[in-house]
Amino acid sequence: MFYSLANLAGTRASHAARRAIRSVALAVVALFFLAIAVVFAAIAAFLWLATVMAPPLAGLCIAGVLLLVSILLLLLIRRPPAAAVGSKTASASLTSDMEAFGKRLGQNVNGYSLILGALALGVLLGSRRR
Repeated sequence: MFYSLANLAGTRASHAARRAIRSVALAVVALFFLAIAVVFAAIAAFLWLATVMAPPLAGLCIAGVLLLVSILLLLLIRRPPAAAVGSKTASASLTSDMEAFGKRLGQNVNGYSLILGALALGVLLGSRRR
């Protein structure tokens, strides 16, 4: 009995390890293709900007945009995690308040203002749940 349990645990672990390795390999390949796409997009943007302005200035614009994107990504990576217990209760009450506001908004508003209000509510709810 212990042998069959150990064998079952071993096969589950090996399947999990294979899935993890496959996921990492696919992520590396996806990042490689993403890097190639970014390089081609930067070249195309440079060629287009070079027709509008001086080529050195176009290169600086492309480099500045890429630098800004990389800084934003680094800031997102270094973002501290939310507090575990305290924020969940506060977030739950805030979420219920926002849901009540959304229901009230839906009863009183029509057309574009309803769509814009729902969009704003969705953005607020989405940012709170992360």
